[in-house]
Amino acid sequence: MTTIAVDVMGTEKGIFEAIKGCIKASLFKDIKVVMVGKEDLIKDNLKKFSKRILKKAKYDIVNASEVIEMTDEPFSAARRKKDSSIMVALDLLKDGKVDAFFSPGNTGAVVVSSVLRLGRIEGISKPALATVIPSMYGFRVLLDVGASIEPEPRDYVLFGIMGKVFVENVLRIYSPKIGLLNIGEEDYKGTEVVRKARLLMIEKLGKDFIGNVEGHDIFLGDVDVIVTDGFTGNVVLKSSEGASKALSRLMKQEIMSKWYGFILGALMKIALKKFKKKTDASEYGAAALLGVNGNVFIGHGASNAKSIKSGILYSASTSKLNLQEKIQKIISSIGEI
Repeated sequence: MTTIAVDVMGTEKGIFEAIKGCIKASLFKDIKVVMVGKEDLIKDNLKKFSKRILKKAKYDIVNASEVIEMTDEPFSAARRKKDSSIMVALDLLKDGKVDAFFSPGNTGAVVVSSVLRLGRIEGISKPALATVIPSMYGFRVLLDVGASIEPEPRDYVLFGIMGKVFVENVLRIYSPKIGLLNIGEEDYKGTEVVRKARLLMIEKLGKDFIGNVEGHDIFLGDVDVIVTDGFTGNVVLKSSEGASKALSRLMKQEIMSKWYGFILGALMKIALKKFKKKTDASEYGAAALLGVNGNVFIGHGASNAKSIKSGILYSASTSKLNLQEKIQKIISSIGEI
């Protein structure tokens, strides 16, 4: 049985959507969910489910009296709200009472709280959020997407190592190609930090490192791990989400504006089913926080019940892979960076 602690207070969609996702996930074989949050609110919302469903569901409730809101400043909230759903869930993980922690809440607060409660893997100075994204050549990983805004050159090397371990174990892509996101392929381009990072990556990552990659390579290039800072990665991620939604809506508007739109729409629906299978990354459901001593996963703030269920299932499967031990082993083998 894999047990996942879930921060049910964090999502922008409300506590009921979070609980609904938890109940759906707990119906899967060998998955148990620990819902962490205000116990009275959780129990009130559970009354909305049928007794038949609740009897099949595998869950516990752990009370947390405080909530870190999306609008809270991460550093101060993590230190001030000691009994928040995030902190309480992380204590469960630290004490070995759960196998992983999933939160669709305040990303910054989850990152800061995870570092404070769990500590970092030896040799890691800054954690990284790794997210799976679709491309013309299948799935790949982008990191960091929001954990560390101003990494040093050595951090980029460590991000590359963590990305390599993630891709090999989660996506089953062996000997992955690692690229450094930059404004051009040329050696002299980029900030001083990025230029220094490139030289270190050549030295420490060897043939796995293919050099600088540009923005279009994220979705069109032959690269498996794209390394960048958390600020840039977060902007890229949210921009691509927005572009995808806008393109979908524009296509729908254009098709339905024609008299033959219903025919085109039916044909498009068939084609899009196959397209979705190749590009749907929803089964990954969350970003993995790499570099901390524990299995921590962060979902989108606007996650609905379906997304939360996917995030829990992804957290459960990934927590079995011992990524922390594998990352530690590689870092120890390459010496000082």
